[in-house]
Formats: sequence, C-alpha cells, structure tokens
Amino acid sequence: MNINKITITVALSILTVISCNKVETQKIKSGNTVEKDTISVTNQEKLALENSTKEEGTIIHPFEVVHVSATEKQIDSLTQGLDEEDYSIVTDDAYYYTAQAQKYLDSMKIKTINVDAGKKVIFVSKTGKKYPYKTKVAVSEFILFNGETAPEVADMVSIDKHIEKLYKRAK
Repeated sequence: MNINKITITVALSILTVISCNKVETQKIKSGNTVEKDTISVTNQEKLALENSTKEEGTIIHPFEVVHVSATEKQIDSLTQGLDEEDYSIVTDDAYYYTAQAQKYLDSMKIKTINVDAGKKVIFVSKTGKKYPYKTKVAVSEFILFNGETAPEVADMVSIDKHIEKLYKRAK
C-alpha cells in the first residue's frame, strides 16, 4: 500500500510540474494594457486588485482555469475504507481524466492555475465582482470561469464540451 501512496505522490508532482509550464496567451498592447478576448485591464489596475486581495486567496481572472490537486492528507484518507484494487481503480481513473483534461487545456492554450485542495481562490469578473471559493476535492478537479457567471466545476470526462458551452455564454 505504501508503494501506491508514493506512486500517487510522484504522479501528482509530475502533473503539477507539467501544469506549471504553461504559456499565458495574452497580448501586451501599447500603454501597458493587457488584452485577452474582450477583457482589458491596465497593469496598474491588475496590480492594485491583486494586492488588495492577496491575503484573501489566489486571484483568478476570466478564462483562467483552476486545477485543484489533492493534498497528501486527502490521498491518505482515500485509502481508508478501500481495498487495494478499489483504491487503484479510483486513482487510475482520476489520473487518466486529469491528464486528458490537462492535455486539452494545453492544446487550447488555456492558462491553468494550480492550487492545493483546501486553499481559497477568488474569481474576479470583468466588472470586478468577486466570487470567493474554498477548494475541496477527492483527487483532482478543474474549475472554469468565464468572467460573467459564477465559477463551475468542470466535468473532466468531457471538459472540452463544458468549456465550449461555458465560454460561449460569455461572448
């Protein structure tokens, strides 16, 4: 059973490292304005917003996706009550769908913010409305935000369809 915990920890670490190597697809225009789709915020406004809420949690902007990863403690709690075969099935499925979802996000050049489960994030809409969110998860989840509606936990099995539907509402 300890080998499985080590394997899971290594797999989560690899996924986190891979996820951290994302390229943010934003265009810098003259006048220090950051533009992404229909969002336009000066660097000074963005910095002021981040500084005002830094102690509250991680700031998430429209069209950024949050990847919440299980902590070591949560993985340990998963092992309780499951025999080795069931544990392997649950974790294998979770890692497979997480990897598939991350692969899709990478192919679409969607910025992914990695957060440990249990941490607070604050989604900030185009108008400045804040959506505080306390993360919790069994193994892994993705949270989508279009900047107009409340954040939604993605269906990892068909994240592509979920993103297309949610982001279409914002255009």
